[in-house]
Amino acid sequence: PPPVDPAVAEPISAMLDVASAEGGVVTEDGKRMFFNWRITGVSQVWRQDGPLAYPIQLTGGRGATTIRALSPDGSFLVVARDFDGQENPGLYLLAPTGGPMTKLFHKPGVQAFLDFVSDDGRYIYYRTNEARRDAFALHRFDRQTGATDAVLTEPGLWAVQDYRGDEVLLEKTIGNTHNEIWRLNLRDKSMLPVLGQDATSEWTVRFGAAAGQYLVLTDHESEFTRLWAYHAGQPRRRLSPDVRFDVSSFSIDHLRKRVYYVTNEAGYSRLAMLDAATLRPMRVPALPAHENAWGGGTTRNGRFSAFSYDGARSPAATVIHDWRTGKSVAWRTPSLPEVNADALVAPTLETYPARDGTPIPMFVYRPATCAKGDGTPCPVVVHFHGGPESQTRAGFSAFAQVFARAGFILVQPNVRGSTGYGKVWLDADNGARRLAVVTDIEDCARYLRTAWRQGGVAPKLGVYGSSYGG
Repeated sequence: PPPVDPAVAEPISAMLDVASAEGGVVTEDGKRMFFNWRITGVSQVWRQDGPLAYPIQLTGGRGATTIRALSPDGSFLVVARDFDGQENPGLYLLAPTGGPMTKLFHKPGVQAFLDFVSDDGRYIYYRTNEARRDAFALHRFDRQTGATDAVLTEPGLWAVQDYRGDEVLLEKTIGNTHNEIWRLNLRDKSMLPVLGQDATSEWTVRFGAAAGQYLVLTDHESEFTRLWAYHAGQPRRRLSPDVRFDVSSFSIDHLRKRVYYVTNEAGYSRLAMLDAATLRPMRVPALPAHENAWGGGTTRNGRFSAFSYDGARSPAATVIHDWRTGKSVAWRTPSLPEVNADALVAPTLETYPARDGTPIPMFVYRPATCAKGDGTPCPVVVHFHGGPESQTRAGFSAFAQVFARAGFILVQPNVRGSTGYGKVWLDADNGARRLAVVTDIEDCARYLRTAWRQGGVAPKLGVYGSSYGG
């Protein structure tokens, strides 16, 4: 194909140069942060030696490298590295000062994932599918002796969700939205069922602050995913509000003092907190103006927590909150080279009717030049997300801004089968039911051609998608 006209290519390049790096792992003293960044074109590990300090690149090359854990004493990082998008990551140890990495496990065609580092830093627990490609076995590496032994070899798609002392909460994946929870005793390697063995639901479980208590994120109890406290011999207690929104994620800090959870409110992320001992709501630290907030990654001593936030006109930024002083400090701010943030387009949340009358939600990026409603209608690009168990969310999107800046209206529907709208919506396209709702795609085009006509002229439509959206 001929080269793209520079007048077209340069604005796209400028928008794709908008850079931000969210989150990170903070040292116990709050003086350093390690984070992942794709500023070089490949994800690598970086270090900051203080708020707004110049980042130092610790890893490089063609292998995408990401942080998996910081040791309890801060003496080493566990990182994952994958080459050429093979999706067969290996695990390595990296010094906080950088330098050559030490291979923990990396073999061709084998996947390896970190589960956790023991509290004393001696043992590293990880899983691989080396023995069987369709199963993951749990291994333990001893840093003192250099020996590795098997912890769990029973066939299954196993992963660690949480640990406390010698007790481990294991997840066994059955399907995309179906898993089981088991408790493993590391001393005698005994296994006990906890949740999900008699249900086709999804469970995320953590040890609570009280003995015998579990914090449970599931849609088993209701149409929407809620956060619960399960305690032997006591009634189950709902912790998140009874609203028509999912709780998309949650975490509890290592000292079991604070619980952080994020509610997916029609595609917007809202952060909330609970006191882990009383399970009562806590006030979230004040953040700069934002539309979405998430985070809660906390140091093992419980003093520092990292929070991230963004908006349609502001890429992700990160602050570190010091629970001892009550102060929040910005560590990184996003870069918008040659981009006027005030000219960026914020999406509106709208709906269109399916042929059976069901309103289908869609985010619409409408440039100011297309909002007047006079003259010839602007061309429209409809973008369908992948998954299928996924959802287009609000927040900063350079992808969306590229189209809006070029004069297109970008439409991003969350057709039936998307997450975030309850179990009925999620399951609406399962199996043979998909034929009944795949028409949500055509109905979007029909609606746009009629409702968005101007002067009797229908807008030109283009469609884009990848994975399930393709």
